Amino acid sequence: MNADVAYASGAACFEGYERWLNDVERVGQYAPGDAWGCIGAGSPGAAYRCGEQYIVKVKEYLSRKVWLNAASRTLIQRRYVALGAPLN
Repeated sequence: MNADVAYASGAACFEGYERWLNDVERVGQYAPGDAWGCIGAGSPGAAYRCGEQYIVKVKEYLSRKVWLNAASRTLIQRRYVALGAPLN
């Protein structure tokens, strides 16, 4: 997925256009401005229900600021290289 599509998809979800999220099994009610629900929707499975663990992991990474850790940066760089993405 390219960056434009990823951003547009996230923006559409955040703005409330992904109404189908209320038709799937979930823990919370989807509504415009539901950033965590949109993050959960981006994980494999239904929003919130399967995305709960993903959301918890994202919040954990945010609180630990893993991107500041040299080992994490190296791991991220390896993943980009494995995907064929340029590092610069």
